[in-house]
Amino acid sequence: KEEGTVKWSVYVSYLRAGIGVCIGILLVVVVFSAQQATSIYVDWWLAEWSNDEGHRHHVYTNCTNVTDEKTNKIRLMNETEWNVHRHNRFYTFC
Repeated sequence: KEEGTVKWSVYVSYLRAGIGVCIGILLVVVVFSAQQATSIYVDWWLAEWSNDEGHRHHVYTNCTNVTDEKTNKIRLMNETEWNVHRHNRFYTFC
């Protein structure tokens, strides 16, 4: 019985025996890319979700010039509409 780390040659042997080196490397790249894309999306979504609260309570000096419909829609929500909006955005992600 050996102790320590697994050598790279062992991983390469498994790839060769299974699906081949080229496809194995491609699969590893795709899996890591998907993980990174998911991580980036999660961070973006959380930032958007938490920014909704900031839009809701931000004081605008001239509300007639607000061009962002999403921001204006959020600002004009009553407490019940806001809770429904926030919960729907959260559960859509989950």
